[in-house]
Amino acid sequence: MTDGVVYSEHKTLQDARLAIMADVPYIKKGTSPGLRYTYAGEADLIAKLHPAMRRHRVTVCPESVEVVSETEYATASGTRMVNVRATVGYVFRHGDDQQYVAVLAEASDSGDKAASKLMTIALKYALRQFFLIETGDDPDATAHQRAAVADLTSEMAHEKIEAATTVEELEVFQKAAATKAPGLRSEINLMISRRKRELEGAE
Repeated sequence: MTDGVVYSEHKTLQDARLAIMADVPYIKKGTSPGLRYTYAGEADLIAKLHPAMRRHRVTVCPESVEVVSETEYATASGTRMVNVRATVGYVFRHGDDQQYVAVLAEASDSGDKAASKLMTIALKYALRQFFLIETGDDPDATAHQRAAVADLTSEMAHEKIEAATTVEELEVFQKAAATKAPGLRSEINLMISRRKRELEGAE
């Protein structure tokens, strides 16, 4: 026992990984003021996993970054954006045992933070995939739900906004929804504002 933490002993990384999966099988979604849905953000993921990773002596660090593309574009409002896509490799370690995990991530920014946002997103999904963290979000479950914007429900809007990976996608959806889903306009704007903050990451 060190610093108030009771550490567990495991012979392999896989044993430690299974123990962490047992400790954190699901991230409970929280609420956001003004919205009628719940969500699990990056802070929720880290808050739950960090104590379990310390307890079972598992660390993770970036090992490689391979830029796939870097492009510039303008939003409908004329804002200049930079979009970056990259494959980021992470190494999970437990003693001398280690495993490499690679994720494809994407982020956009109007300034110079596209790369740092990408790294934030990449880590979030590397952790979710390595430890098989369930949050209730399943892109495959909604990939073929192509309901017209006019028929949007609060749940459909949430799914579409959560699936967005760039600010531009959010702006396009916001513009379309503004004229076709007036009953949801305020809620959609709040959802999009929250999702933009997630994509923008730490300033």
